[in-house]
Amino acid sequence: MFDWQRHLLEPIADKHRIIYVQPRGTGLSQRAVPYTLDDRSLDIPSVMDALQIDRAPVWAGWQSTFAAVRFAARHPERVSHLILHGPALRGADFYKPGSFVAAAAPLLEYDVRLGAETIGRGGPGHDAGGR
Repeated sequence: MFDWQRHLLEPIADKHRIIYVQPRGTGLSQRAVPYTLDDRSLDIPSVMDALQIDRAPVWAGWQSTFAAVRFAARHPERVSHLILHGPALRGADFYKPGSFVAAAAPLLEYDVRLGAETIGRGGPGHDAGGR
């Protein structure tokens, strides 16, 4: 965990249980193992199942936002809140397969308002202003 993440999460940890999962290919995980966006999104319910967590808020930052959005879209019953911190986006890649918008497409089908808000708040140039 980076210092800025610790600074952000420590006040929450006073009242809530936080489970920090490093994405595949980062931290102590193997770098040479190939993985896909689906692999990363399946890691979330795997951890939740192992810890016997049925439903929880999901916070994701930067590159992990793709997997979190895909997980929330496929398993909305397991996500009470979806918090995206600095979604990783590049204008040229915004609509490519595997992008944030492509990952959010099933969320749009499930709940168009939530999907549109998620994409809108994660789009290029958006500043959440502390929200």
